[in-house]
Amino acid sequence: MQDAPDRETILLGLAKFLEREIRPLVKEPRASFRVLVGAHLAFTAAMESMDEDADVAAELERLRALTGDGVPAPESLRDKKRRVAALEGRLCEAIRDPKTSAAELDAMRPALRASLLAKLRVNNPRFDTRADIE
Repeated sequence: MQDAPDRETILLGLAKFLEREIRPLVKEPRASFRVLVGAHLAFTAAMESMDEDADVAAELERLRALTGDGVPAPESLRDKKRRVAALEGRLCEAIRDPKTSAAELDAMRPALRASLLAKLRVNNPRFDTRADIE
């Protein structure tokens, strides 16, 4: 019995098929755009799945440092994702709080940039993230 390809391989194949095989056949612009969106969603799901455990763990550690969270890190991926969501909420509150000083906001920027770059790496790996671009 042959093992099926893994989830990432299937999703990447689907994205490639939609973009390269189906989209050129679709002449109506709105439908063509929808095929492109579907291809991008399949690609994004594949990329998220590839390093999901490490990406969520890294994001959790950044958020724990930013929020001063002292609760032990959860073990399961599902619980880590829940904790990330909760800490993101706390961080948003801190950013919006007028009592948060400019110095505190400046101290948050490197971790926020790292989170943004990690998300861009998944959603759009060709996006130029160099600091020196205009």
